[in-house]
Amino acid sequence: MSVVFTNSISIFPMGTIEKYLAYRRNNGISPSTYNKDLRILRLVFNYALKKRYIKYNPTQGLNFAAVDRKIPHILKPDEFAKLLKTVDDQEDEKFSLIWRTILSLLWSTGVRPSELVALTVQDVDLKHATLKIHAGKTHQERVVSIFFKDAVSVLAQYIERMPTEQKRLFTCHSSRLSKEFRDIRKKAGLHTVVLYDLRKTLGSWMAASGFTPAQIAAQLGHSSYKTSERYYVNARPSIVEKAGQFKSPVSL
Repeated sequence: MSVVFTNSISIFPMGTIEKYLAYRRNNGISPSTYNKDLRILRLVFNYALKKRYIKYNPTQGLNFAAVDRKIPHILKPDEFAKLLKTVDDQEDEKFSLIWRTILSLLWSTGVRPSELVALTVQDVDLKHATLKIHAGKTHQERVVSIFFKDAVSVLAQYIERMPTEQKRLFTCHSSRLSKEFRDIRKKAGLHTVVLYDLRKTLGSWMAASGFTPAQIAAQLGHSSYKTSERYYVNARPSIVEKAGQFKSPVSL
């Protein structure tokens, strides 16, 4: 960690952090973002306290915001098919292929959008239907399975058409993915769906299909099995009833 402090921080005004966080909340940030800000500030000031740049941590005693744990939207195959049809109906053939590949990989691997855009061609193993993830949230490298054969075929087609000089699988940032996806979901009539729902859908499918929390954690990159156990609760009865018959709608 590279942090620069000056002597003036030793007289850090009381209440400054509270005012800053209140300002952030009043400007509409979510409880999750508020908590992220507080964690970062607490980390920085703990470092300063350890180095004796300050006499107290001004974030001490501040409480994290309550975060609503909403039941995730688990996509049905027909909803995913609507998303695919929407991207296939685009006039830009390149855009259609890119997004069919993105949606297929998110649906069949459960990787985070940020992990997806960090992939290189060398991270792809088509023979064994796997992806090597380097930039996970837990900063631990892992190998994930591509569960559906149709997704592997779409990926192979995409790589075959990629420019030979292109190293990264997708040349865009995850924030751009989210922006473009908002347009796609609107045209598909799925206004409440977000990219992360594809990840949650894969996790719920794994739970319904008999995968253990440890296996789900390994696939999705969870640092704790408790996170993976949520998918057992959120697995829809309709999916549970058809566990083992849950097929990829990629080819629809």
